[in-house]
Amino acid sequence: MNRQAGFVMVYKDGKMTTGKGLKEVDSGSMGLVLMKREVVETLFKKYDGYPFEFLQRDQLEKDKPTGEDIVFFDRAREAGFKVFCDFDVRPKHLANYQALKYEG
Repeated sequence: MNRQAGFVMVYKDGKMTTGKGLKEVDSGSMGLVLMKREVVETLFKKYDGYPFEFLQRDQLEKDKPTGEDIVFFDRAREAGFKVFCDFDVRPKHLANYQALKYEG
């Protein structure tokens, strides 16, 4: 993932996309996500408490983006939910990674 503040990976038709405002998409990175509780409950029930599966898509379609966040959005769409991205929202990190480092 690009380290620029506000940059997120968003895909439509298997390709990275950009835009302005609210736009329906296939998937994206999950760094900042807002979703209905119904989505979480539906997917956790359907996939026995684990709707994320790293690299599953890579095994099916080698030319498409891969990752557990992508699989989560694929499964949400398969369950009948729509996925949107608001390209006007620019997420930023609130702390640096060193401050979050585990010292145990």
